[in-house]
Amino acid sequence: ETLSYLLCLSNVAKDKYNEASELAIQLFNQFIDDSTDDTILDKKVLYNDFISGLVVLTNSPIEDKLAVSYALLDSSGDGLITVNEFHRLILSHLKVTTICSSTALDKYKSIPNLQLNDLAIAIVDECLAALGLTHSSHISLDMLCEVATDCLILAE
Repeated sequence: ETLSYLLCLSNVAKDKYNEASELAIQLFNQFIDDSTDDTILDKKVLYNDFISGLVVLTNSPIEDKLAVSYALLDSSGDGLITVNEFHRLILSHLKVTTICSSTALDKYKSIPNLQLNDLAIAIVDECLAALGLTHSSHISLDMLCEVATDCLILAE
């Protein structure tokens, strides 16, 4: 599985990274769970967030990408995600995008002092406003797909 993962990654960002392993390390480092005191070799990634972010790299339609990410982050399995889970989805996508896309990284770095988390919060706030929801609301997949284009424009 590791070899196929690295081969897949090598096709994703040939122009930016010399080896797939370099890209794999960069991606892994974006999703490390810093809430533990483990040494770096014992750190674990937040799996669902990591996979949700990697969905961005597929050639699937946006609705399919969102459905996979949505299912991974719907911790209760009730078909609704919280605003916090929505934030995790957006942040996961931003983390992968800024590592795998030179254009996205350049745009992100062009805004002084901007943190990915702040950008994710702004995107979530705009999407909630577009849907007429509050931070205590729950979001269905249909609602998410409804504002997906707006979310992607804000992310760009």
